[in-house]
Amino acid sequence: MGGMFGPDPMGEEFGPDPMGEEFGPDPIAGPAPVGGGAGSGSTIVSDAVSQTGTGADDILTARFTGDVLTGAGGGDDLSSGSFFAIFNYGSTTLSALQGESYQDEINGGWFNSPLDYNTGANIGLKIGDSLKFNVASLSYNDVAFSTSASRIVISASGNDSFAGTAAAGAFGIFDAANIDYSAEVASGLMTNAQATSLATALAGNKVAAIDMDGSGDLGMNDLYWDLADNVGKAAYDNTLDVITFA
Repeated sequence: MGGMFGPDPMGEEFGPDPMGEEFGPDPIAGPAPVGGGAGSGSTIVSDAVSQTGTGADDILTARFTGDVLTGAGGGDDLSSGSFFAIFNYGSTTLSALQGESYQDEINGGWFNSPLDYNTGANIGLKIGDSLKFNVASLSYNDVAFSTSASRIVISASGNDSFAGTAAAGAFGIFDAANIDYSAEVASGLMTNAQATSLATALAGNKVAAIDMDGSGDLGMNDLYWDLADNVGKAAYDNTLDVITFA
């Protein structure tokens, strides 16, 4: 399953329209991408255990299992290759994390929004890859990662609800078909038919998500990472401070 859409699939043609008709303004416009690139005066910094990008658009590929890849802003092309990598985000607030991760591509997959994605069975974060965050408010089922004294198993949701009490910073794994478009339908940004078409187009595609607005429901305004479709769960390792997919 999967598809590929440019930054604004309503303004011009970027392949098949999952809704089959004109849609109107994009109800989620992410932060503006950072221009430039690795060749514009900055240098990617590499050491024995990690690689850090320039803050512009970089290409970073893991050299071994456990390599820590930090894009550091810009629309980065990140890959674990034949290894298992740790994809690190240094932002300390949710809003900064949204800007840092916007337009990042990991193992060929991205999910900026349900209208701007490239997702499929074997692209995105794969089993064995990890995400590492520095936002203290991230949690699963009311347990904050930053204060957890033990390993946390993260089960995939069977619907559009984050586990536990509704709170900004909640983390979860979902089928993208379960994204809730009721707010967009109610406001007139989307019709019921368009919402159904989006859900159909995304069915079977796995995503990791962070609740950005504290609604407790998976929605257009949340923050996403594309996952390979065989990912069924994850675990937060409190010793390594990483979320590893399984």
